[in-house]
Amino acid sequence: MDEALALANRYKELLPFMGATLAAFFAALWTVMQFALTQRRERQKHVFETYHKLVEGLVDAGGQAGTLKVDRQCAIIYELRFYSRYRSLTRRMLVGLRIDWVASLGSQSRVIHEIDLTLKALPTRLWDRD
Repeated sequence: MDEALALANRYKELLPFMGATLAAFFAALWTVMQFALTQRRERQKHVFETYHKLVEGLVDAGGQAGTLKVDRQCAIIYELRFYSRYRSLTRRMLVGLRIDWVASLGSQSRVIHEIDLTLKALPTRLWDRD
């Protein structure tokens, strides 16, 4: 105990400086953490909005017909592979669309083929299974 008091007396001029330095450090750390959390929330929001726009474009004809629509749907189905957060939903949705579309488009459709390729490309993990 005496040693601690002796040490404190020896460096008593530095204590206010050390306290101010620690306060500045924690204030800067708090600012960096808030910035990182805000950036993460913005990225998640952007991914959410983009994913839902892709799904809307996949199932909505949007006035397009023929080859243009098929090409757009194939591109959208391909892009859905890269949204790992929505992997299990994407798998269920594509399986359901495949069932519905085989009846109307036939199993030889490029869209059905792209669905099959995407379903093979989506990694299957134990926790993704329903």
